[in-house]
Amino acid sequence: MNRIKYLDLKKEKKFIHKLILKKINKIILKSKFLLGSQLDIFEKKLCSFFSINYSAGVDSGTDALILILKALGIKHGDEVIVPCLTYVSTAYAVSLVGATPVFTDVSEDDYNIDINSIENKINSKTKAIIGTNFYGQMCDVLKLQKICKKNKIFFIEDAAQSHGAMYKKFKPGYFSIAAALSFYPGKNLGAYGDAGAVITNDKKIHSKIVLLRNLGAKKKYQHHIIGFNSRMDEIQAAVLNIKINYLNKINKKRILIAKKMITKIRNPNLILPKIKKNYKHVFHIFAVRVMYGKKLEFIKFLKKRKIETNIHYPKLVPFEKAYRYTTKKNTFKNGNKIINQLVSIPCNQYLTNKEVDHIIDSVNMFQ
Repeated sequence: MNRIKYLDLKKEKKFIHKLILKKINKIILKSKFLLGSQLDIFEKKLCSFFSINYSAGVDSGTDALILILKALGIKHGDEVIVPCLTYVSTAYAVSLVGATPVFTDVSEDDYNIDINSIENKINSKTKAIIGTNFYGQMCDVLKLQKICKKNKIFFIEDAAQSHGAMYKKFKPGYFSIAAALSFYPGKNLGAYGDAGAVITNDKKIHSKIVLLRNLGAKKKYQHHIIGFNSRMDEIQAAVLNIKINYLNKINKKRILIAKKMITKIRNPNLILPKIKKNYKHVFHIFAVRVMYGKKLEFIKFLKKRKIETNIHYPKLVPFEKAYRYTTKKNTFKNGNKIINQLVSIPCNQYLTNKEVDHIIDSVNMFQ
């Protein structure tokens, strides 16, 4: 058995590499690198895929969150509630518009924002809640929408990890004012560099995002507002235009592998991912919780079995150096427990049946 990488993007080459190179070559010959036809096409495809009215390609998932917050007028003196367990960008976006991220605990079941820990953090400064669709499963979008409506604040989705995920028949962006997408290369739908998008059903929000991403300009040298240089380039749009055609197939393969692992892994030392009723989980990440303080032993054991693992993420965001001096008396009971147990194991569309079986057998052998 050769070493099983956590995610081997080189394996993608044999599937779509020629199509992508041909498309990139056309862009180079045309020399229209920004805000061109490829981005127009991709934005239409995004709207169709997510059953949403508007989309705007930007240069990263981080910027997608920043632009949403700016479009909503969130600024210095405001507060935004974010989960303690997420990628740092969720909180950084809040800080970068001058507002304060207020961290809250996560659920022990799905690792998404804990609904029960939110309302006591809402006050007159609170302007929004960002719910992360963590690991590929949507947060409790319906309850979050209700909480936000009740308190007259915005519900924003960080949907960077949930391309194709669903709650009942609804995809990201339906219950929220807007959702931020990331197309970082390792995502289920990944670019060949940084890229992101904002999806929304709100026409005014979309119009503001389109202005903000292009230095506040509708036309060149006509700047209506102070904006950002945050445009998705034509090469990334072209790559994504090809890859989005395979996204349903990719998600189907990941889900089949994940369900096989959930069914066949019987190790009492581990807690496996839970798929909530009425939810479609697309398994951007398949993370197991290693009990009894055996996390490092588990990682070393799988390494000996030639299986590469990952950790998403090693620290709760409020305890990163960027925030630990401003975080006061927050216990994050579930977050602190979970963060010390989570290990991500390979679960992607490039795995062979033999590799999946080897992963399952190896995980079951661990004591």
